Amino acid sequence: MITELKSVLLDDFWIMPQTPKYTESGIPYITSKNIKNEKINLENVNYISSEDYKKISKNRPILKNDILISMIGTLGETAIVDDSYGEFYGQNMFLIRLDNSKIDYRYFINFFKSTYVKNHLARKQNKSTQSYLKANHIETLMIPVITIKEQKEIANQLDKVQDLIKLKTQQIEKLDDLIKSQFVEMFGDPFLNDKKWQLKKLKDISTSIADGSNIDKNYYKTNSDVLFLRIQNVWRNEFRLEDSVFISENENKEYIDTSLKYGDILICKIGRNYTKDTSLGRVAIYLGKDDKANYSNNIMRIRLDNEANSKFINILLNLEDYQDHIKRVSKGGTDKRALNKSIIGDLPIILPSRTLQDEYVSKVEQINKQKFEIQKSLEQMQELYESLMEKYFGE
Repeated sequence: MITELKSVLLDDFWIMPQTPKYTESGIPYITSKNIKNEKINLENVNYISSEDYKKISKNRPILKNDILISMIGTLGETAIVDDSYGEFYGQNMFLIRLDNSKIDYRYFINFFKSTYVKNHLARKQNKSTQSYLKANHIETLMIPVITIKEQKEIANQLDKVQDLIKLKTQQIEKLDDLIKSQFVEMFGDPFLNDKKWQLKKLKDISTSIADGSNIDKNYYKTNSDVLFLRIQNVWRNEFRLEDSVFISENENKEYIDTSLKYGDILICKIGRNYTKDTSLGRVAIYLGKDDKANYSNNIMRIRLDNEANSKFINILLNLEDYQDHIKRVSKGGTDKRALNKSIIGDLPIILPSRTLQDEYVSKVEQINKQKFEIQKSLEQMQELYESLMEKYFGE
């Protein structure tokens, strides 16, 4: 049976009191932004006095097992209230109280993460200066209601798959941390150069640093002779080729000098700001076999001499501290920053012996083999989770 969510609730209401006076300490006072990944984050919150808390929560208290939903700004995040949060209150949230004789908590939480719910809320949200939802957008959701036993079985199945996804994600993160820790162990801080390695500029260990090709979009093809990399294809330490374009062999002849070779390093020259997801300064190494591949003029290519292992330099340039340095030395305003050949060429590079570079790269490649196997398993788990969600909650 499919029914409106409203019919399986004991209560529901907006939490939107008049903003109280904040205090330096006291009862945490949250907003929608504090609800994330099924948790309530009580860091970086305001506080209200115990007196104000009692006054504003008297008629509409937040109780254990209530579910809070973010309704303004970040939409549709959920969290179940438990004793670990202690007393708190807030605003810009919607509270629902499930009828446990009709609906299981974990079943509901999984339902709320479904594509159906996401699409429903995306269609219904009101947009002004900030997106927001109304109570009836939640209440009119159509939820499949089966026996509590069946709901628990479905919730347990979905939760187990999610636990495996989290575990494999954590394993990958730990391997990434291992790569970083081994770098520090072998080479120290690349900016402090506390191990006193030879220090050079990037241009000193390069045979060429070259801008890409300014090829008109009219020449882009969905499939042709020559892969043409654009800024959206270059990510931190990897290439994403889902939306690749190509150019013809004839068009490429004019720009043959900027064709790529195995081991070339590519750096994105432009970005809008300093945020973590900006394209500015993203670095990846080209390990393709196609020596005709080319790249746009929003990218700079670095081709290294034999003194440097290009895989080692790629790892160095992708370190968090190095990425921050690249953004700092870029030029421009807050909306748009850019790197040029001079800035990139002057990037400081620690240069241990080639033997040590090769040794570290070998260790990283062994770790990456482990990551690859875990990543494959992770993708399988994600596909399984998506298929199960579609099976149980598909539109």
